[in-house]
Amino acid sequence: GPPCLLILDNLETVWELLQLRKEIEEFLSLLAGADHLAMMITMRGAERPAKVQWTRPFVLPVSPLSQDAAQKMFIDIADDTHDPEEIDEILSLTDNMPLAISLLAHLAATEGCSNVLSHWNREKTALISEGYDKRDNLDLSISMSLSSPRMTSEPHSCKLLSLLAILPSGISDIELVQSKIPIQNIHSCKTALICTTLAYIDEHKRLKVLVPTGVYGDLIHQVVLGRDPR
Repeated sequence: GPPCLLILDNLETVWELLQLRKEIEEFLSLLAGADHLAMMITMRGAERPAKVQWTRPFVLPVSPLSQDAAQKMFIDIADDTHDPEEIDEILSLTDNMPLAISLLAHLAATEGCSNVLSHWNREKTALISEGYDKRDNLDLSISMSLSSPRMTSEPHSCKLLSLLAILPSGISDIELVQSKIPIQNIHSCKTALICTTLAYIDEHKRLKVLVPTGVYGDLIHQVVLGRDPR
């Protein structure tokens, strides 16, 4: 038959279920062996299913945009009639994360940058979870990662996330060991955060969270401390 492209979006929805992982990988292997069929998958995290000879070089996980690309994306959505300093201030809230840029830019297009900044100070990530398309919901995206099987299998991962939320410079592996942080299985927790894209390793080899995730993690931190996060 003619060449065909099969795209499997959000594969982590089923692949993260440990009891189904073997069957999912076997199914993908079967698909990969079909003649005239090319397969593309999208999924959260830094892992890829085994038993498939994926095209090399491997596609790297989606990373934050460069500042120039982030500004262009914002202006393409919200127009270039806004104060450049306010645009940069809004972008600083997103860590150049494409989903967050898109959501805030759409708000700025209708409400203006000043109002968006004012609302952010009160509402944080909830501001971009009530937007123009409920499928593009930042709180939902983060909460799905938090409730994934990988995270629930390491229940102390949320404590590490809440710690990273108050450490804008992140933390190194050496600091994780030397500081004797009272979190059980802390290296497994670190792996869980990275594999669910709730955290990442920056160019200086430090474990960090993006600003929107950090805001969400700070709410967790308040709950852990028994405070009202509102």
